[in-house]
Amino acid sequence: MTPIGRSTELAAIAAAAAWFVVSCNFQPSPNPAGGGSSTEPGEVAPSPTILRVTSTPLTAEQAAPPSRIASPIASPSASFGSPATVPAAPCSDRAFFVDDVTIRDNTLVMPGDPFVKIWRLRNDGTCTWDATYATGFIGGDRMDAASLVHLTTSVPPGSAIDLAVDMTAPDYAGTYQGFWKLIGNSEKYFGIGANGEVSFWVKIVVPLLPTPTGVLAPTITPTASATPKATPETVSAGSVSLMIDMRLDLDTGEIDPPSGSDVSLLEATPGAISLVPTGGALLSRYGPPPDPPSPSHCQALDLNNTAIPLSSLSIEGLVCYRTEEGRLGYFRVESLDGHLGIAYLTWGP
Repeated sequence: MTPIGRSTELAAIAAAAAWFVVSCNFQPSPNPAGGGSSTEPGEVAPSPTILRVTSTPLTAEQAAPPSRIASPIASPSASFGSPATVPAAPCSDRAFFVDDVTIRDNTLVMPGDPFVKIWRLRNDGTCTWDATYATGFIGGDRMDAASLVHLTTSVPPGSAIDLAVDMTAPDYAGTYQGFWKLIGNSEKYFGIGANGEVSFWVKIVVPLLPTPTGVLAPTITPTASATPKATPETVSAGSVSLMIDMRLDLDTGEIDPPSGSDVSLLEATPGAISLVPTGGALLSRYGPPPDPPSPSHCQALDLNNTAIPLSSLSIEGLVCYRTEEGRLGYFRVESLDGHLGIAYLTWGP
Protein backbone atom coordinates (compact mmCIF):
# COMPACT_ATOMS: atom_id res chain seq x y z
CA MET A 1 0.00 0.00 0.00
CA THR A 2 1.20 3.40 -0.93
CA PRO A 3 1.86 6.01 1.72
CA ILE A 4 -1.12 7.99 0.54
CA GLY A 5 -3.39 4.96 0.79
CA ARG A 6 -2.16 4.22 4.29
CA SER A 7 -2.82 7.78 5.33
CA THR A 8 -6.32 7.60 3.98
CA GLU A 9 -6.99 4.38 5.83
CA LEU A 10 -5.72 5.81 9.12
CA ALA A 11 -7.91 8.85 8.70
CA ALA A 12 -10.97 6.67 8.18
CA ILE A 13 -10.18 4.62 11.27
CA ALA A 14 -9.78 7.80 13.34
CA ALA A 15 -13.09 9.15 12.09
CA ALA A 16 -14.90 5.91 12.96
CA ALA A 17 -13.41 5.90 16.46
CA ALA A 18 -14.47 9.48 17.06
CA TRP A 19 -18.02 8.67 15.95
CA PHE A 20 -18.12 5.73 18.30
CA VAL A 21 -17.06 7.82 21.26
CA VAL A 22 -19.67 10.47 20.54
CA SER A 23 -22.36 7.83 20.17
CA CYS A 24 -21.58 6.30 23.57
CA ASN A 25 -21.77 9.61 25.45
CA PHE A 26 -25.00 10.86 23.88
CA GLN A 27 -28.12 10.96 26.19
CA PRO A 28 -31.22 12.50 24.71
CA SER A 29 -33.23 15.01 26.96
CA PRO A 30 -36.88 14.40 27.43
CA ASN A 31 -39.17 16.07 24.95
CA PRO A 32 -41.34 18.68 26.65
CA ALA A 33 -44.27 17.58 24.59
CA GLY A 34 -43.79 13.96 25.44
CA GLY A 35 -42.23 13.19 22.04
CA GLY A 36 -38.86 11.64 21.55
CA SER A 37 -35.50 13.28 21.57
CA SER A 38 -35.03 17.07 21.51
CA THR A 39 -31.95 16.53 19.43
CA GLU A 40 -32.50 16.90 15.78
CA PRO A 41 -31.09 14.16 13.55
CA GLY A 42 -27.60 14.95 12.62
CA GLU A 43 -26.95 17.09 15.81
CA VAL A 44 -24.38 16.01 18.25
CA ALA A 45 -25.18 16.84 21.91
CA PRO A 46 -22.26 18.15 23.87
CA SER A 47 -20.83 15.96 26.52
CA PRO A 48 -21.72 16.90 30.13
CA THR A 49 -18.96 18.57 32.17
CA ILE A 50 -17.63 16.30 34.85
CA LEU A 51 -16.43 18.19 38.03
CA ARG A 52 -13.63 16.63 39.99
CA VAL A 53 -13.02 17.89 43.61
CA THR A 54 -9.61 17.49 45.08
CA SER A 55 -9.84 17.04 48.89
CA THR A 56 -7.32 18.80 51.15
CA PRO A 57 -6.74 17.52 54.72
CA LEU A 58 -8.29 19.81 57.41
CA THR A 59 -6.55 21.10 60.51
CA ALA A 60 -7.69 19.92 63.99
CA GLU A 61 -9.48 23.21 64.61
CA GLN A 62 -11.30 22.96 61.27
CA ALA A 63 -12.21 19.30 61.81
CA ALA A 64 -13.68 19.90 65.30
CA PRO A 65 -17.49 19.77 65.35
CA PRO A 66 -19.26 23.03 66.08
CA SER A 67 -19.65 23.72 69.80
CA ARG A 68 -23.01 22.91 71.31
CA ILE A 69 -22.35 25.16 74.36
CA ALA A 70 -24.36 28.30 74.06
CA SER A 71 -23.12 31.64 75.25
CA PRO A 72 -23.76 32.15 78.94
CA ILE A 73 -27.20 33.54 79.65
CA ALA A 74 -27.67 35.67 82.72
CA SER A 75 -29.44 33.55 85.28
CA PRO A 76 -32.45 35.04 87.05
CA SER A 77 -32.03 36.43 90.54
CA ALA A 78 -31.68 33.83 93.26
CA SER A 79 -34.82 35.19 94.88
CA PHE A 80 -36.94 34.80 91.72
CA GLY A 81 -39.57 32.17 92.31
CA SER A 82 -38.36 31.46 95.84
CA PRO A 83 -40.71 31.87 98.79
CA ALA A 84 -40.87 35.37 100.28
CA THR A 85 -38.85 35.85 103.45
CA VAL A 86 -41.22 36.13 106.42
CA PRO A 87 -39.93 38.45 109.15
CA ALA A 88 -39.40 36.72 112.46
CA ALA A 89 -42.08 37.46 115.05
CA PRO A 90 -40.86 39.63 117.94
CA CYS A 91 -40.13 37.82 121.17
CA SER A 92 -42.36 38.26 124.21
CA ASP A 93 -41.65 39.02 127.87
CA ARG A 94 -43.33 37.27 130.80
CA ALA A 95 -42.14 36.23 134.26
CA PHE A 96 -43.18 33.49 136.67
CA PHE A 97 -42.98 33.98 140.42
CA VAL A 98 -40.97 31.15 142.02
CA ASP A 99 -40.36 32.23 145.62
CA ASP A 100 -39.70 34.98 148.14
CA VAL A 101 -36.06 34.29 148.93
CA THR A 102 -36.08 36.96 151.66
CA ILE A 103 -38.71 39.12 153.44
CA ARG A 104 -41.89 37.14 153.05
CA ASP A 105 -45.20 38.99 153.41
CA ASN A 106 -45.74 40.68 156.80
CA THR A 107 -42.13 40.20 157.90
CA LEU A 108 -41.36 42.37 160.97
CA VAL A 109 -38.67 44.99 160.26
CA MET A 110 -37.56 47.50 162.86
CA PRO A 111 -38.06 51.22 162.12
CA GLY A 112 -35.25 52.60 159.98
CA ASP A 113 -33.56 49.21 159.50
CA PRO A 114 -32.11 48.43 156.06
CA PHE A 115 -33.02 45.12 154.42
CA VAL A 116 -32.64 43.36 151.09
CA LYS A 117 -35.73 42.06 149.35
CA ILE A 118 -35.04 39.15 146.97
CA TRP A 119 -37.60 37.68 144.57
CA ARG A 120 -36.86 34.55 142.57
CA LEU A 121 -38.47 34.78 139.13
CA ARG A 122 -38.32 32.53 136.08
CA ASN A 123 -38.16 33.79 132.51
CA ASP A 124 -41.38 32.40 131.02
CA GLY A 125 -41.20 34.50 127.85
CA THR A 126 -39.25 34.06 124.63
CA CYS A 127 -36.81 36.99 125.01
CA THR A 128 -33.49 36.68 126.78
CA TRP A 129 -33.23 39.12 129.69
CA ASP A 130 -29.93 40.98 129.64
CA ALA A 131 -28.37 44.07 131.22
CA THR A 132 -30.91 46.32 129.48
CA TYR A 133 -33.64 44.79 131.67
CA ALA A 134 -34.34 46.16 135.13
CA THR A 135 -36.54 45.69 138.19
CA GLY A 136 -38.73 48.80 138.36
CA PHE A 137 -40.82 50.35 141.12
CA ILE A 138 -44.41 51.05 140.00
CA GLY A 139 -46.33 52.01 143.15
CA GLY A 140 -47.02 51.61 146.82
CA ASP A 141 -44.21 52.23 149.33
CA ARG A 142 -40.76 52.47 147.76
CA MET A 143 -38.99 52.39 151.15
CA ASP A 144 -35.92 54.31 149.94
CA ALA A 145 -35.21 51.78 147.17
CA ALA A 146 -33.83 52.80 143.80
CA SER A 147 -36.56 53.22 141.19
CA LEU A 148 -34.67 50.97 138.76
CA VAL A 149 -32.24 48.13 139.48
CA HIS A 150 -30.66 46.69 136.33
CA LEU A 151 -29.90 43.00 135.88
CA THR A 152 -26.25 41.99 136.02
CA THR A 153 -26.53 38.68 134.17
CA SER A 154 -28.34 37.22 131.17
CA VAL A 155 -31.41 35.07 131.77
CA PRO A 156 -32.46 32.93 128.77
CA PRO A 157 -36.03 31.65 128.51
CA GLY A 158 -36.73 28.93 131.09
CA SER A 159 -34.00 30.08 133.49
CA ALA A 160 -34.53 31.72 136.89
CA ILE A 161 -32.88 34.69 138.56
CA ASP A 162 -32.83 36.20 142.06
CA LEU A 163 -33.77 39.88 141.88
CA ALA A 164 -32.36 41.79 144.86
CA VAL A 165 -33.35 45.35 145.83
CA ASP A 166 -31.93 47.29 148.81
CA MET A 167 -34.62 48.94 150.95
CA THR A 168 -35.02 50.68 154.31
CA ALA A 169 -37.98 50.30 156.64
CA PRO A 170 -39.91 53.53 157.36
CA ASP A 171 -39.45 55.22 160.73
CA TYR A 172 -43.08 54.96 161.74
CA ALA A 173 -45.07 51.89 162.74
CA GLY A 174 -47.43 50.41 160.20
CA THR A 175 -47.79 48.00 157.30
CA TYR A 176 -45.95 48.96 154.13
CA GLN A 177 -46.24 47.41 150.70
CA GLY A 178 -44.41 48.22 147.47
CA PHE A 179 -45.23 46.93 143.99
CA TRP A 180 -42.65 46.13 141.32
CA LYS A 181 -42.40 44.89 137.74
CA LEU A 182 -39.66 44.20 135.22
CA ILE A 183 -38.83 46.59 132.39
CA GLY A 184 -37.83 45.10 129.04
CA ASN A 185 -35.44 46.47 126.43
CA SER A 186 -38.39 48.23 124.78
CA GLU A 187 -38.93 50.05 128.11
CA LYS A 188 -42.26 48.29 128.52
CA TYR A 189 -43.25 47.06 131.98
CA PHE A 190 -44.15 43.40 132.40
CA GLY A 191 -44.68 41.11 135.35
CA ILE A 192 -46.03 37.73 136.34
CA GLY A 193 -49.35 36.00 135.63
CA ALA A 194 -50.77 34.42 132.50
CA ASN A 195 -50.35 37.61 130.46
CA GLY A 196 -47.34 39.01 132.29
CA GLU A 197 -49.38 41.95 133.61
CA VAL A 198 -49.38 41.31 137.38
CA SER A 199 -46.88 43.04 139.66
CA PHE A 200 -44.88 41.34 142.42
CA TRP A 201 -44.45 43.03 145.78
CA VAL A 202 -42.75 43.38 149.13
CA LYS A 203 -44.83 43.74 152.30
CA ILE A 204 -43.41 44.45 155.75
CA VAL A 205 -44.72 45.41 159.17
CA VAL A 206 -42.92 48.07 161.19
CA PRO A 207 -43.82 47.57 164.89
CA LEU A 208 -44.34 50.13 167.65
CA LEU A 209 -41.34 50.43 169.93
CA PRO A 210 -41.46 51.14 173.68
CA THR A 211 -40.08 54.46 174.86
CA PRO A 212 -37.52 54.59 177.70
CA THR A 213 -40.43 55.23 180.13
CA GLY A 214 -42.21 52.07 178.94
CA VAL A 215 -44.91 53.95 177.02
CA LEU A 216 -45.46 52.92 173.39
CA ALA A 217 -44.58 55.64 170.95
CA PRO A 218 -47.62 56.79 168.98
CA THR A 219 -47.79 56.71 165.22
CA ILE A 220 -46.99 60.26 164.20
CA THR A 221 -47.97 61.92 160.98
CA PRO A 222 -47.56 65.62 160.25
CA THR A 223 -50.45 67.72 161.58
CA ALA A 224 -52.12 64.57 162.93
CA SER A 225 -53.21 66.46 166.03
CA ALA A 226 -53.94 69.71 164.25
CA THR A 227 -57.44 71.04 164.67
CA PRO A 228 -59.02 71.76 161.30
CA LYS A 229 -59.96 75.33 160.64
CA ALA A 230 -63.64 76.28 160.49
CA THR A 231 -63.22 77.39 156.88
CA PRO A 232 -60.28 75.33 155.56
CA GLU A 233 -58.36 76.49 152.54
CA THR A 234 -58.46 74.31 149.43
CA VAL A 235 -54.94 73.69 148.07
CA SER A 236 -55.80 71.29 145.27
CA ALA A 237 -58.98 70.06 143.58
CA GLY A 238 -59.98 68.51 140.28
CA SER A 239 -61.09 65.40 138.39
CA VAL A 240 -58.70 62.66 137.26
CA SER A 241 -58.94 59.22 135.69
CA LEU A 242 -56.50 56.56 136.87
CA MET A 243 -55.57 53.47 134.87
CA ILE A 244 -53.73 50.44 136.28
CA ASP A 245 -50.19 51.26 137.47
CA MET A 246 -50.85 55.01 137.51
CA ARG A 247 -49.99 57.13 140.57
CA LEU A 248 -51.51 60.37 141.85
CA ASP A 249 -50.21 63.15 144.08
CA LEU A 250 -53.30 64.45 145.90
CA ASP A 251 -51.39 67.53 147.12
CA THR A 252 -50.85 68.77 143.56
CA GLY A 253 -53.09 66.65 141.31
CA GLU A 254 -50.03 65.47 139.33
CA ILE A 255 -50.30 62.02 137.74
CA ASP A 256 -47.24 59.75 137.89
CA PRO A 257 -45.04 62.27 139.71
CA PRO A 258 -41.35 61.43 140.16
CA SER A 259 -41.94 61.54 143.92
CA GLY A 260 -44.65 62.41 146.43
CA SER A 261 -47.44 60.16 145.12
CA ASP A 262 -50.26 59.42 147.56
CA VAL A 263 -52.24 56.64 145.85
CA SER A 264 -51.63 54.05 143.12
CA LEU A 265 -54.10 51.95 141.17
CA LEU A 266 -52.65 48.44 141.14
CA GLU A 267 -53.65 44.93 140.06
CA ALA A 268 -52.04 42.65 142.63
CA THR A 269 -53.67 39.54 141.11
CA PRO A 270 -55.60 39.17 137.83
CA GLY A 271 -58.91 41.01 138.14
CA ALA A 272 -58.19 42.23 141.68
CA ILE A 273 -57.65 45.98 141.25
CA SER A 274 -57.14 48.14 144.33
CA LEU A 275 -56.41 51.73 145.24
CA VAL A 276 -53.25 51.56 147.35
CA PRO A 277 -52.04 54.38 149.64
CA THR A 278 -48.36 55.16 149.10
CA GLY A 279 -45.58 57.12 150.75
CA GLY A 280 -47.26 57.32 154.15
CA ALA A 281 -50.67 58.47 152.86
CA LEU A 282 -53.79 57.08 154.60
CA LEU A 283 -57.30 56.25 153.34
CA SER A 284 -60.74 55.34 154.70
CA ARG A 285 -64.18 54.99 153.12
CA TYR A 286 -66.66 57.64 154.32
CA GLY A 287 -70.40 57.09 154.74
CA PRO A 288 -72.58 60.22 154.84
CA PRO A 289 -74.25 62.17 156.27
CA PRO A 290 -73.16 64.84 155.86
CA ASP A 291 -72.28 64.98 152.18
CA PRO A 292 -69.69 66.19 151.47
CA PRO A 293 -67.57 65.59 154.56
CA SER A 294 -65.70 68.32 156.39
CA PRO A 295 -62.08 68.08 157.56
CA SER A 296 -63.27 67.20 161.04
CA HIS A 297 -65.40 64.32 159.68
CA CYS A 298 -62.46 62.89 157.77
CA GLN A 299 -60.10 63.32 160.72
CA ALA A 300 -62.50 61.39 162.95
CA LEU A 301 -62.24 58.31 160.73
CA ASP A 302 -59.77 55.46 161.22
CA LEU A 303 -57.46 56.51 158.38
CA ASN A 304 -55.01 53.71 157.57
CA ASN A 305 -52.67 52.41 154.86
CA THR A 306 -54.88 49.49 153.82
CA ALA A 307 -55.63 49.19 150.10
CA ILE A 308 -59.26 49.69 149.02
CA PRO A 309 -60.49 47.15 146.43
CA LEU A 310 -62.32 48.77 143.52
CA SER A 311 -65.00 46.11 143.90
CA SER A 312 -65.93 47.67 147.25
CA LEU A 313 -66.47 51.14 145.76
CA SER A 314 -69.57 52.47 144.03
CA ILE A 315 -70.42 55.47 141.90
CA GLU A 316 -70.84 58.57 144.09
CA GLY A 317 -69.05 56.75 146.93
CA LEU A 318 -66.77 58.90 149.14
CA VAL A 319 -63.26 58.24 150.47
CA CYS A 320 -61.39 60.45 152.96
CA TYR A 321 -57.60 60.64 152.96
CA ARG A 322 -54.54 62.19 154.53
CA THR A 323 -51.75 62.91 152.05
CA GLU A 324 -48.06 62.16 152.44
CA GLU A 325 -47.64 65.82 153.40
CA GLY A 326 -50.31 65.55 156.10
CA ARG A 327 -53.21 67.31 154.34
CA LEU A 328 -56.78 66.06 154.77
CA GLY A 329 -59.14 65.66 151.84
CA TYR A 330 -61.74 63.47 150.17
CA PHE A 331 -62.71 62.24 146.73
CA ARG A 332 -65.96 61.16 145.11
CA VAL A 333 -66.07 58.16 142.73
CA GLU A 334 -67.25 59.22 139.29
CA SER A 335 -66.55 56.15 137.13
CA LEU A 336 -65.42 52.53 137.47
CA ASP A 337 -65.41 51.42 133.83
CA GLY A 338 -62.02 49.70 133.59
CA HIS A 339 -60.43 52.64 135.40
CA LEU A 340 -61.06 54.82 138.46
CA GLY A 341 -62.43 58.28 137.81
CA ILE A 342 -62.56 60.58 140.85
CA ALA A 343 -63.26 64.21 141.77
CA TYR A 344 -60.93 65.12 144.65
CA LEU A 345 -60.44 68.04 147.05
CA THR A 346 -57.45 68.54 149.36
CA TRP A 347 -57.55 71.06 152.20
CA GLY A 348 -54.63 73.03 153.52
CA PRO A 349 -53.11 72.27 156.94
